[in-house]
Amino acid sequence: GAEAAFDRALALDPGSLPARAARADLRFRRGERGGAASDYRALLEAAPDTPGAWNALGLIASGNGKADEALAHFRRAVAIAPDLVPALINLGSTLIGRHAPSEALDCLDHALDRDPGSAAAHLNRSVALLNQGRAREAADAARQTLALEPGNAAAMSNLLAALQYDPDCDAATRRRAAFDWGARFASLPQIDHAGRDRNPARRLKLGYLSGDLRGHPVGIYLTAVLPHHDRAGWEVHCYANQRGGDAITDKLRASSDRWAEVATLDDARLAQRIADDRIDILIDLSGHTNGNRL
Repeated sequence: GAEAAFDRALALDPGSLPARAARADLRFRRGERGGAASDYRALLEAAPDTPGAWNALGLIASGNGKADEALAHFRRAVAIAPDLVPALINLGSTLIGRHAPSEALDCLDHALDRDPGSAAAHLNRSVALLNQGRAREAADAARQTLALEPGNAAAMSNLLAALQYDPDCDAATRRRAAFDWGARFASLPQIDHAGRDRNPARRLKLGYLSGDLRGHPVGIYLTAVLPHHDRAGWEVHCYANQRGGDAITDKLRASSDRWAEVATLDDARLAQRIADDRIDILIDLSGHTNGNRL
């Protein structure tokens, strides 16, 4: 296979940068983060001004939940190649997560100057604008993303979120957009619910699903709710669709009967997990905001 060929090339010439880069890219595409990161670092030792390698290391760090490291790698990539669109987008996206939407918009606007047809840049720009409270502009950017990629579910979610915050948007427009999202993207996995206990005297299982079970308004409000459920009648499950947490997360976990980290589960596996837990009532706390699983 291709990797074996790159291995042979590196055995013959350990200093071959093209072979090292090709094997790193192959491993990265396969999702082999550890092997890819080792190859990219070896490549950068020999050629430290390789922007694509810094960008890839940023993506690997981001996937491992190391936001500070990712940010440093993306900054290095952009410093070397200021017009490298993927790195500009990744830097912008990371800055959004660090609550720096103004700097993120600078990166994303520059990316769009270089590639006006980048759906990823338009989508991230929509998120940054919404974080600044510029709902109407955020909706327009989401629509531009959908014009380029009609099947982009994240763009449709951000459009719906933006419409909620636009004071000039009427209820009929929001309703049409919601139905449009449902027609395009809502699909229910086939889950077997056979064997559910129908005993009316048993405790009911209540599930909360959110990407904000942390120091966020949702998480903070929920700290006043979870401890007050009547445990004689309810068993409380929380599904945290987020990476990591904080003191609020710890407090919510302590107030739950069952806690599950589900950010790494795809939709089908998450749906099956909830079914296997035999949840009677599931409450979604994200809507169309970041980290939702609609």
